[in-house]
Amino acid sequence: MVSTDIKRERRLYKAVDAKGETFEFKLPGKGHYPLWIQNRFVKRGKRVDVEGANFLLQEVGFDLFRLDNEIEKICLFYDNLEMIGAEEMGEILSPSRESGVYDFVDALGERNSLRAVLLLRRLLERDEKGTSIFYPLLRHFKALLKTKAYWEKGVRGAELLKALKVSPFLAKKYQSQIRNFSLEELKTIYLLLAEMDFSAKGDGQELGMALEIMASRIGNLSEAVKTNSLEGR
Repeated sequence: MVSTDIKRERRLYKAVDAKGETFEFKLPGKGHYPLWIQNRFVKRGKRVDVEGANFLLQEVGFDLFRLDNEIEKICLFYDNLEMIGAEEMGEILSPSRESGVYDFVDALGERNSLRAVLLLRRLLERDEKGTSIFYPLLRHFKALLKTKAYWEKGVRGAELLKALKVSPFLAKKYQSQIRNFSLEELKTIYLLLAEMDFSAKGDGQELGMALEIMASRIGNLSEAVKTNSLEGR
């Protein structure tokens, strides 16, 4: 039962309170939103200044659910940064950046290789750095692998959400996408991505080309699992 206006002394309130639980939730005043945003970043091990919090508020608005989802995405994108400012947020909150990188990641999670390759080429045409595409992809498939492992152990619902330590929005997305892969397939993808990262750091391999190979071959992953290589060698 939900009410926007009910007095504690009313019989209905007392009856519900006696048989179940009652909870009063007050939306923060507009002046309190920047502090709420800063606290959400702190809970994820990040820091943001007032300027950054106000910038996020300006770009996203006062919807707490949407704000929390955007904070989650920003923290995932800048996993290696402790302090995130307005400039970094502007990079990911711009429509071209957000829709491009995350649409590409989701296309692979949905096992739609054709769409993934098309999105990747658009990103590279806009001079996107390979690393700015690669690391969100690596983190995404790491999360899918973790979700799949818990799922196959029978972990569900609130227990799964607690284990994943992500927002309900992301948990729901992961649960939807793991249906497209077996556990072995996800292990193979994650290991190949990790090797791709190591190779790129070691000899300066062009990540853009490697990512396109990964995206175009992901639909034939059953073969990749058998050969343990996306090169088809």
